[in-house]
Amino acid sequence: MPNWKKTPSDKRRQLEQELVDKSEWVIEGVSLIARQSSDLIIFLDYPRHICLIRCIKRNWKYLFTLRPELPNNCSEIKIIPQLLKIIWQFPKIAKPFIVKDLGGKNFATITNAYELNELVNEIRYNQSFKRDSQKNVASPLT
Repeated sequence: MPNWKKTPSDKRRQLEQELVDKSEWVIEGVSLIARQSSDLIIFLDYPRHICLIRCIKRNWKYLFTLRPELPNNCSEIKIIPQLLKIIWQFPKIAKPFIVKDLGGKNFATITNAYELNELVNEIRYNQSFKRDSQKNVASPLT
């Protein structure tokens, strides 16, 4: 919302539910509703230093301006401290809840660019996936 105000939780849940009620969707984020409704979860579990570098590179361009897709008064400079805190605390705060929700789901845990490229190629060629419980990475059904 404008001025980086959070959307009220009931409104956010409603908006998320409307998205997952569609027949096809891709959602980036840590939404419980999305995880519960998904056919495939791709968990990008990159090291913190990579996340920090990418955050800086992504936000640098708009540091003192407004990204076109954001509401009024949401310049990057206002959110950088919060983003850095989220990235730094993610392994201890958010990751345990996400990993818990992965049980029994069709998912891939990606930790580097090579794994991501492999998964994208498998998806691109419409191969089905099964969970490899020992490696926690999705693999094509053979």
